Amino acid sequence: MLFSFFPQDPVTGLFPASPENNHAWIRDNVYCILAVWGLSMAYKKIADMDEDRAKTYELEQACEHMLFILTCIMSNFSYAYLVSQ
Repeated sequence: MLFSFFPQDPVTGLFPASPENNHAWIRDNVYCILAVWGLSMAYKKIADMDEDRAKTYELEQACEHMLFILTCIMSNFSYAYLVSQ
């Protein structure tokens, strides 16, 4: 597991800001997924064995799932902004 001390929330799929704080920050989750994306690009560049290709596929799938979650959050941003006013 990449982020063993900040476990991913099973319901929302987001990473919390800290172990004591259950709130997730969009910025932190974007940084997390960019790190995973960079790792998948590195594996893709040196994928000469089947294990590397499998790991590349798994990391790319994680990026797609996080992209979907962040897209859903951003589509509700205007509503959340109006509620906070």
